[in-house]
Amino acid sequence: MPAYQGDVGGPGLRVVNSHASAPGNDTAEKDKQTGKLTSRPFTIERNFITFWIGGGQHPGKTCLNLLIDGKVVESATGHNDNHMRFEVFDVRKYQGKSARLEIVDQETGPGAISALAELP
Repeated sequence: MPAYQGDVGGPGLRVVNSHASAPGNDTAEKDKQTGKLTSRPFTIERNFITFWIGGGQHPGKTCLNLLIDGKVVESATGHNDNHMRFEVFDVRKYQGKSARLEIVDQETGPGAISALAELP
């Protein structure tokens, strides 16, 4: 994690951060980068998916999505703060379905997303 992002919070040993690994020599260049990171498929076997999320509050542009059949069924954004907050997707109605998690950063200005997903 770049020192300028400060303490992003959240437990665990790993954090996915779309700003930290983006190409560029300074924060402005890194802010221009966009992309998505999508998990391998997994079967929903529990009632909830819990995760920590921080970064920009740009629905559809900087978010963590839950995909089923390629469609977004749940989505969460940061709160315009690098410090991550605990969030939950209630997935009881998707029991037994194959899903993917997708981290999206399509915002070209400040507001990159940081997310740590804790799968069951």
